[in-house]
Amino acid sequence: MMIATATVYFHNDCYSYTFCLFLQFLNVIFFTFEAVYLFVPSIWIIFAAVLWEGLLGGAAYVNTYYKMSIEVSGFLYWNYLASVLLHNAFNYNFTYLLMSSLSAMFILGASVIFCSSSCAKFYIAT
Repeated sequence: MMIATATVYFHNDCYSYTFCLFLQFLNVIFFTFEAVYLFVPSIWIIFAAVLWEGLLGGAAYVNTYYKMSIEVSGFLYWNYLASVLLHNAFNYNFTYLLMSSLSAMFILGASVIFCSSSCAKFYIAT
């Protein structure tokens, strides 16, 4: 709710989508290097970075609807609103299906590897 009300005052900061895109790209770079090299000394810094990422994503999300409400009017507004909402719903569902299938494949592969080793057969048999 704070981001939605802040859009009235700060909409020029992220009104240019290239600025928001650049900040989100910096988040991707930071988290990628952190996953590979583990250079952050405290988990609280990661928590702060995740909070920043959520606020930035929320600001971009709210600014999309704000910009749409300013630039589009009438019947086209409701069509654009429906298409954006439908796109978001498909995006969330596709991500859920992709991640659940990948995790199921990982669990299945790990169980096949674990159960096919001679050590596992020994422990399962006894």
